[in-house]
Amino acid sequence: MKHIQFRMGQHQFEDHENFPDGFVESGHFTDAEEEMLVYWGETMMALACGELEPVNEEEAHFIFILAHPKLAMSPLEKVWLKYCDITCGSYLATESLRKKTFENKAYLRGRL
Repeated sequence: MKHIQFRMGQHQFEDHENFPDGFVESGHFTDAEEEMLVYWGETMMALACGELEPVNEEEAHFIFILAHPKLAMSPLEKVWLKYCDITCGSYLATESLRKKTFENKAYLRGRL
């Protein structure tokens, strides 16, 4: 796996409501996917909800991917979309997320 530019969460990401026994134990995620969710899930959730602003190209691309899931490339993007699909039935493509994606297009222009 290439070096991940994403900020790690300040706390381990857990979802006891949907995965009371853990991500792997649910049968939906591999060990590697669980590791990505545990270490970077808090940051991905905050970016998806608009609580954090992207600080680099990889984080800005992640926000773009939320509105354009078929363009997901990185393992982090793919595991987050999988998590959202399982827990939300969608990719969190809310109105505020679409707005955030539009705002980030200037940042992404020429970098995709």
